Amino acid sequence: MRRTKRSTSTKTSTRTVPASTAPIVIPSPLPKAPHPVRGFWSLSIYNEHHFFVANEMKRFSIGTKNKDLKLGNDEALTIYVQSDKPMDPAQLANWLPAPKGDFSLYIRTYWPKAEATDGQWTPPAVIKA
Repeated sequence: MRRTKRSTSTKTSTRTVPASTAPIVIPSPLPKAPHPVRGFWSLSIYNEHHFFVANEMKRFSIGTKNKDLKLGNDEALTIYVQSDKPMDPAQLANWLPAPKGDFSLYIRTYWPKAEATDGQWTPPAVIKA
C-alpha cells in the first residue's frame, strides 16, 4: 500500500482594525470559500490584547465549519464584523461578533493551494459599512 503525504501548511494573514461603532464587512467574490484551499479556512477575531472576544453566540471565528453561512443574491459570501447583533437573519448567520474597542482579524488557510502561498491571492478587503 502506498501512502501519500499531504501538505499541512498553513498561511495566516492579519489585520488590526481600529475601534469603531460602525460595522465592517468582508465581501468575497467566491461562494462559500473566500480562500483557495484544499482543506478549510477560518477568520478569527481577537481583542486588543490578542484574546478571544466574549459574546452571546460564543463565536470566535467563522469559516468552513459554519454550515449555515448565507450567500447573497450574487452567490458571494459577506461576513459581518460588528459589536451589535444584526437584525437581518442572513447577516446574523454571517456575523462575527466584535468588541467595542480595537481588534485584530486573522485569516487562516489550511492545506492552501499554490495561489494562496505564492502571492497570486490576497485576502478579501475589510470595508466599513
